[in-house]
Amino acid sequence: MPINRKTTPNKSASVLAPQRQQVIDLARDGLAQTQTVRECLQRRDLAERAVVIVDEAGQIDGRQLLDLIRFIRDRNGRLILCGDTRQHGPVEASDALRAIEHYSGLRAAELNQIRRQEPKRGRTVAEWKQIRDYREAVKAAAAGETRCSFEKLEKLGAVVECGLGEQSTRLCDSYLDIAALGESAVVVSQTRAEVREINDAIREGLRERGLLTGDETEVTALEQVDLTSAQKLDARHYPADCVLVFNRDLSGCVRGERGKLIGITAKRLALELNGKVRHVPLSHLDHINVCRERALALSPGDRLQLKANSASAEGRKLANGEVVSVAQIKSNGAIRLADGRVLPPHYRQFLRGYAVTSYGSQGKTVDHVLFSDSAIRAATNAQQWYVTISRGRKSIQIFTPDKDELRHAIMRSGERELALDLLSARARRYGVRQRMLRSVRRGREFARHIAHVAMRSWTAAFIKLRLKPTDEIRNKQTNRVARAGVLAA
Repeated sequence: MPINRKTTPNKSASVLAPQRQQVIDLARDGLAQTQTVRECLQRRDLAERAVVIVDEAGQIDGRQLLDLIRFIRDRNGRLILCGDTRQHGPVEASDALRAIEHYSGLRAAELNQIRRQEPKRGRTVAEWKQIRDYREAVKAAAAGETRCSFEKLEKLGAVVECGLGEQSTRLCDSYLDIAALGESAVVVSQTRAEVREINDAIREGLRERGLLTGDETEVTALEQVDLTSAQKLDARHYPADCVLVFNRDLSGCVRGERGKLIGITAKRLALELNGKVRHVPLSHLDHINVCRERALALSPGDRLQLKANSASAEGRKLANGEVVSVAQIKSNGAIRLADGRVLPPHYRQFLRGYAVTSYGSQGKTVDHVLFSDSAIRAATNAQQWYVTISRGRKSIQIFTPDKDELRHAIMRSGERELALDLLSARARRYGVRQRMLRSVRRGREFARHIAHVAMRSWTAAFIKLRLKPTDEIRNKQTNRVARAGVLAA
């Protein structure tokens, strides 16, 4: 919905999202005043009585959402949360939006129309029917009917059972056929190891078919090691060959600089940076990324997935999760992208971008989705299924070693248990009663306030009435005390 003065009269509106890539997509769609939730909390420049709309709110953890609610409340603003709790939740603890949905007692407005899979995109009657049936499968997954969704895709011929050792080959061939048609595609896999393997296989196939030409240049990329805030406090979780990269400026350290871990004390992390020892307070560990070096051969036309927020050489934004195409590798190490931006020589936090994880695919839209089902069943669940199959405009192809096992695995919920889920039904009923009592008290206070305002308005109107001339003479002969008593009566 466009945000303008008609929808928010006399109020400023701000649109937030958890990730930088989501913010860029929103700005590209024409929304102004977009920023990440973290930026909003850091800058604290929200206007008084502003309307704040948060997209993909299901990816915000409990602590961050609580900080945002308190901040907007202090500004007397209004908060609107938009998200889908059937998709992937936050990496950090607490699925805040799901807790609100289940336990707050608030009624949510729902949008049920699917726009991504539009049958009108089909060039033939067969394509039109295929996209229509594809949309029905996505609709079933969105409604929580996972088994029905699987059966619809199986009937469509989208679920392909592969023999031992042929899954990767068939998936790569399908990707190369789509690339030859000039349409967009993404491969979704479930583990980083599989993503790396598929990326390398697809790139090799592109070179063999002549779809990726030009001289190769080897660069040293930095592959991020995903550590939680708690894991960053323990040196045992840091790989021996890891590189620490600053993602923000901090105490004389510039964003993009790299260092080596020395050790972690009770209050600080020590690292070697440009031959000097630097200390990072443990409260600022989110300012560094833990990475590993990996050699990558690049050619013009290669696809990369950026893995850190930064700025290009000319000052344009680079977003974590963004998939870009290489146009040129310069002699100084800078990489010019197809959209004109230039990755500076120190920016090396990227991977090949032909295949991504299910979490990395959330929010992306392509013509065709190719899903590589993993033998690791712990990575397969209803959330992963819904996110993966809903990324395409035209089609989805699923390559699996066992249809029956996949059908069984996607029935498992990927939702994490909330602390509120552990409360007994009696305790939850007590909490509901307390919320109802608070609502009644607020209602009474509101009614008293309305009655007080109405009485004041009636008194003012009474005083302004035109009195008759005889009454005016009579009033002049009375004193102020008597008149005050009459008005009070």
